[in-house]
Amino acid sequence: MRSFIGDDDDTSPPVNQGLATSVRDGLQKPVNQEKLKELFAKYKRPENCLNLLAPRVNEEIWCEARKTSRTSDIKAQQLQGMIAKATIPIVQLMDNVMEDMVAKRELDAKTVLNKAKDSLRMLIAALSNMNSSRRQNFKPDLSLPFKKLCAPNAVVTSECLFGDELNKKIRDISEAKQITSKLSAGHSKQKTNLYGGTKNFTATRYSPYSNEGQLSRGGRRNFGGSHTVSQASRGRGQSYRGKTAQQQSFLARRQKDTYRR
Repeated sequence: MRSFIGDDDDTSPPVNQGLATSVRDGLQKPVNQEKLKELFAKYKRPENCLNLLAPRVNEEIWCEARKTSRTSDIKAQQLQGMIAKATIPIVQLMDNVMEDMVAKRELDAKTVLNKAKDSLRMLIAALSNMNSSRRQNFKPDLSLPFKKLCAPNAVVTSECLFGDELNKKIRDISEAKQITSKLSAGHSKQKTNLYGGTKNFTATRYSPYSNEGQLSRGGRRNFGGSHTVSQASRGRGQSYRGKTAQQQSFLARRQKDTYRR
């Protein structure tokens, strides 16, 4: 029962140290993309292995899918395509072995080794791609300064996805953030002008148009307080005394005649 529920990774007898070093370096160092493309081009899918590929999404489903679903599927397609490519040398190798056994020929050790080596390289690249995708899944959960821990080119140096020295990386990022905050303190309040002085930007922002004179509900202009406008603001001088009683009576009769018409 203890062995069943334990989290220890059972191991087998050690392999050749040179091979073990190659596997370790392949998983810890970035993959050479140019060489990987050449390796992919070297192996073609056998024509009678129809499903040895990453299947495409049906157009009817793809058109209805959300952007997040499409992005997630594209990443899965890339990983699945790498695994499918890594399977081709294994299939070819098994076919060669079967032919040699039927014909009772000796195995070509060099061919076997080359195909196995190419398959291992592509599988290592797929594992590295999977590690990168898993780190990216945690990026939305981290605050901005710590998102760099999810970088695609980050290296897995241990059994943990984010490496052995995660605490040290977090501490370094926190210290760098504090230093940056101290260096940029007050920058939002003052800004150096062209003459070496400073300008204070914490004061009230200049507004060429205040609330006075703006249109209010109903189309009337708001001059602060009541809607009464001084005669001077209408373009008349301070000496204007208003209309006489005779002028007001004349204007009232004229307006009444206009309504009757």
